[in-house]
Amino acid sequence: MIYLGLGSNQGDRLAHLAAAIDLLKTCGFVVRRQSPVMESPAWLKPDADPIWNKPYLNLVVEGQSELSPEALLTELKKIEVQLGRDLNAPRWSPRTIDIDIVLWDELKLNTPNLTIPHPACTQRPFVITPLLHLNATLQINGQSVLQHSLKLRPIPLWMGIVNVTPDSFSDGGASDNLTALEEKLSAWIDAGVHILDIGAESTRPNAESLSAIEEWQRLEPVLALVQRLIVNLPFKPLISIDTRHADVANKALTYGINWLNDVTGLHDQALLEWLHNDGEQAVAMHSLSVPVDPKEH
Repeated sequence: MIYLGLGSNQGDRLAHLAAAIDLLKTCGFVVRRQSPVMESPAWLKPDADPIWNKPYLNLVVEGQSELSPEALLTELKKIEVQLGRDLNAPRWSPRTIDIDIVLWDELKLNTPNLTIPHPACTQRPFVITPLLHLNATLQINGQSVLQHSLKLRPIPLWMGIVNVTPDSFSDGGASDNLTALEEKLSAWIDAGVHILDIGAESTRPNAESLSAIEEWQRLEPVLALVQRLIVNLPFKPLISIDTRHADVANKALTYGINWLNDVTGLHDQALLEWLHNDGEQAVAMHSLSVPVDPKEH
């Protein structure tokens, strides 16, 4: 698998990234997956021109190509020029688009024009953090992406939490109205939220326990709304479903969820089996009881 790093800090940054990915698909590169888009400071020398200090939007795409590394590099440079980059501009100066070959399977290459793995990738959070969200076990210079990330300051992902319940401890009832919820979700998406975490059962003390059927009745309209809002976006937020029911998690798969967030710590064997057979990534939280029983704490 090939991993390309893309960045833009000039003009409409998000549009440049989207255009670059579309052009990759026309030059013999098959895009399989893409990381979340992350903002980071410009990577500059201490004596760089201050006007160059403009933040980047970055991501990593995973894909395949029948081209040789050198041939693909030539195509990438053509895309950069097509999107307005001046290849003769000073190093570190702002650019509409920058596309680097970061990794190419287990290939090690060192030519006058190209080095793989990219020689500086392990020192750059804007490369390692996106890679972390694609494949944390990837090996670079004898260590995994996860190990490299622990040496850096990772770029955080922003999460918007949607509690579809009238008795939540934080915003109970605030998301019951779908019209108001659509306005809130649209604002979050426009602001670049990375993750939407949607839950329908409160975990506050003495909260009402929901059956899987009741929980799904609350969740499905919201998941349908989210899908309608993001279906045509080039960069979609990840969708996290907050549930302890395997039946609910299974139904939510049809809405393209990416994460399971289980506050019971994957206590239910059926949920473990679902994760093993059909599930995506999971966050297992710890709780002595759900809903919370103060007598057990």
